[in-house]
Amino acid sequence: MTGGTAMISIHESAKFVIQQTLHGYSDGHRLLASSCRLPKDAESLMLILSDLSGPGGGDQFDPYLTGYPLESTGRYALGCTWPAPEMGRPGCVWTHTLLLGEELLAEMNNPEEFLKLFRRPTAPSGFGDYLGGMRVPELFGSRDRRTAPLDDWTARLGPHLLRTLYGSAAPFTVLTVPRYSAADMPCLSTWRLQWPRLRARFTFCGGARAVRTVEGEPMNLQATLDRDVRRLDRGAVPPALVLSEFAPGEPAGEWVGIAAAAWSAPDANNLVGFFNRLGKGLPGDPSLFRPAAEVYAILGHSSHFDAVARELVAYVAREFPDADAGSEFKSAILGPKNVTGLPELAVLRAFAETERWGAFEPDALLIRLRSAALWQSRESAWGLMSRLLAGMNTQLSEMVLSGLIEGMPHETLIAALDTGGEVLEGFVRRCPQIAATPLYWSPPAQRQARAARGLVAAGDGASEILPEIVNAALDAGADPADPSLVDVFGDRTVPVALAWLDSDGTKPSRLPGGWQSSLRRKPSQMLGWLCGREAVREETARFILSEIDFAAVFPSRELTVALARFLPVIEAAGPENGGMIGCGALKVALSTASPRGAELAAACLDVVYRAALNSRLPDDAWWKVSSELPRCYWWQDWDRCERLRKAVAERFAEGRWPASALPAITSDEVIFDALVEELRDSKPGRRVLKEAVSSATGRRREVILKD
Repeated sequence: MTGGTAMISIHESAKFVIQQTLHGYSDGHRLLASSCRLPKDAESLMLILSDLSGPGGGDQFDPYLTGYPLESTGRYALGCTWPAPEMGRPGCVWTHTLLLGEELLAEMNNPEEFLKLFRRPTAPSGFGDYLGGMRVPELFGSRDRRTAPLDDWTARLGPHLLRTLYGSAAPFTVLTVPRYSAADMPCLSTWRLQWPRLRARFTFCGGARAVRTVEGEPMNLQATLDRDVRRLDRGAVPPALVLSEFAPGEPAGEWVGIAAAAWSAPDANNLVGFFNRLGKGLPGDPSLFRPAAEVYAILGHSSHFDAVARELVAYVAREFPDADAGSEFKSAILGPKNVTGLPELAVLRAFAETERWGAFEPDALLIRLRSAALWQSRESAWGLMSRLLAGMNTQLSEMVLSGLIEGMPHETLIAALDTGGEVLEGFVRRCPQIAATPLYWSPPAQRQARAARGLVAAGDGASEILPEIVNAALDAGADPADPSLVDVFGDRTVPVALAWLDSDGTKPSRLPGGWQSSLRRKPSQMLGWLCGREAVREETARFILSEIDFAAVFPSRELTVALARFLPVIEAAGPENGGMIGCGALKVALSTASPRGAELAAACLDVVYRAALNSRLPDDAWWKVSSELPRCYWWQDWDRCERLRKAVAERFAEGRWPASALPAITSDEVIFDALVEELRDSKPGRRVLKEAVSSATGRRREVILKD
């Protein structure tokens, strides 16, 4: 090969530039010249397919065409092969191959223009003409006219060849020709009458002397002389055969007639144009040719959009009855970027009305998203939605309806909320996601209550998106009381609402009263959430502990844990806040004769005592606990700390709390010392101290044993 150092990689060339190669004999069949550097696998495949197509010795023959994809290059190889009797060795050939980009193939309407680019070499002249890229023929993509009209035989051949090639289950098709050159236009016309990805995958040989294969698969279309048919008919499954002397008349079938008309037409305003518009929407699967042609036929059956859309949906469902079958075909023909030209309303209405809804995968076809977009024409969207709300719907029509509901404009949704009743319930049942927007919870309170009742009708569907719904309602400041969302969704609402509160320190103070009342009825759930979180804002902890009725949840280990963990934090932010909560808990503890009572007291005593000592204990907090405290002489009642000490000492002295709990009743040494002194003043108290020694350690043991 010559000129190798100057070659570019095929991946570096412009997409509309045609690269080329030349193969021929030089101590064996080999690559003689190339305008680009090819991957090894492409070189190997071209070496095989550029050689003589089968046995035959040195006989003369017409040049023939071969077409096949070079997968690793993103190019298509179109080669012309001539006999090379001047080389002296029987069976030698020259093959000039054009390497065509896939983008170029997508623009193709006159493939016969490529024939003008083929040049048969001669050894004496050298191979320099094959070392550079080539320009695309000027008329290559012309849509106005066909540059080489079909002869009568090729035109009449069209319906027979198309029906056989695309309507049979044979592994490949064989066309008999009197000479190889007669196969040029049938092969090129077949190639032209395909969509871009099928063109890029189509394989053919116009002069097959034996079965030609690409990667082990026989080429789709192979033309051969009558004498060589037997060589191509040797597989386990015979090919489909089209004779050059075919019977007059066109085979039946609407799709065949339409395809044959496009095969012979001088322009592309037909099935060719439709396939070109499909672009890369369809895969390169020849089995899809007939269905695609049938779709084109259906599009011409009527000028009424709804009728065409219904027929189209019914046909596609019959052709591909399983939801996961023909997915690319369904998307290309009925998806959001389809080329049918039908209005979206007609297509989506046909989806909603079809009885074969199981043939379609709604998510793959973006049914909900497309339905939501119909509100660009509000009259059409409202009419379809009203129709679906009034009928018995399928799974597919429910998806259409859900999309319509999701896409409703503000004023339409507000009107639905104001209507209430079955309309609103129908909306939420079919599209619970609508309740996950603040708009759904628009005031006033009556509308918010209707919104909550609509959720009751939605049932489990709405519960799947509970966090989004609760957050939307809280963001909107919705305070439905009849029913409340806690009543609608139950205990699972509590952690969602508390997480919302904890996301911003100002939210607890802005929580509507109805929510406060609802959460107050779920004290155990609030405590469980509080104890289960690694970190909680002080404002959130204060809100929860302020709202809980301690008497209702006690005895509860979680209450003691929550108070021990969060009361010091609340006290640090404001001693009066800690004192208010602590007094409520201490009242419950002092009224309980059990070790649990002592544990609860240990969790709150210090906070209450310090607030009293520093005169930071609000009066309304003090009144909560004062009923459980012993009365003193009138001149002593002012000393709240003394009354607290006496109350605690009495619980131990009277045996209501076990003596073993005394060493842990407070974490403050000053308070502990004062409690011990209080107990020493009575015989029952001294008995408590004697019993408490065994559970005390360190300094506290020494304080108890003193004197």
